[in-house]
Amino acid sequence: MAGTRPLVAVWFCWWWLRHAAATELDLLAALSLQNTSRPGITVVPGMQPQRAAYTLQGDTRSLQVEGAPFERAAELLRRSPEFTLLAALRQDPANSGTILSFSHGFNRDTT
Repeated sequence: MAGTRPLVAVWFCWWWLRHAAATELDLLAALSLQNTSRPGITVVPGMQPQRAAYTLQGDTRSLQVEGAPFERAAELLRRSPEFTLLAALRQDPANSGTILSFSHGFNRDTT
């Protein structure tokens, strides 16, 4: 029986990592901003050394997740009644904006 505990612990860790990876989506990575040039968006060093940050400048800009990442995000939202958004922001004084927005037709929810 003593040898079974480590095996169960390893299996549980494997299951948890697999489940956690299936329920996470990096929206900034899905936008592929590193590989493209878009007006008003500049890649800069992030608050964490291994992550890039993005400076958004100008009056109007629209970043939309499309294609397979959008479908994956929609499926994750359909399967769960709640979700967590993790964002690290640095905002200039007297500057405002929307962090996350959901819309479908004329129905909109902005955070």
